[in-house]
Amino acid sequence: LTPPIAALFLLGIFWKRCNEQGAFCGGMAGFVLGAIRLILAFIYRVPECNQPDTRPVFIKSIHYMYVATALFWITGIVAIVVSLLTAPPSKEQIRTTTFWSVKNRTVKESISAEDSYKAQEKTILKYNETPNHISSNGKSEENVKSEQPENIN
Repeated sequence: LTPPIAALFLLGIFWKRCNEQGAFCGGMAGFVLGAIRLILAFIYRVPECNQPDTRPVFIKSIHYMYVATALFWITGIVAIVVSLLTAPPSKEQIRTTTFWSVKNRTVKESISAEDSYKAQEKTILKYNETPNHISSNGKSEENVKSEQPENIN
């Protein structure tokens, strides 16, 4: 069941046109086919010695690595076809997800970092303006001012 995930991962990283619908349909096709093969392998066990092998040819003669390769390609083809038949993702959706958009990510992040610093500054100023702050011990400043210091002696 891993080859469909690998195919979708590679498509998502290296192809800007891959979208959610294509990935979902490709993943479901790969999962269903892989699950069918797995269930059939559990149902049709290897016979004991000196017993005839009555398993289906698909289970008896085809190694699981060939099935994994087929699952990889089937998943990729289904994801590509469905992605081409549906609307492409917007540039904002793929801004930080594909291999080719790594350069664009640093420019956008530097701008957003400045915005986050401004937002933090506004939050700090807003916090300083509000009266009746809560200290780390859970008491407000008014309660702390009204309390008498403890006698250490």
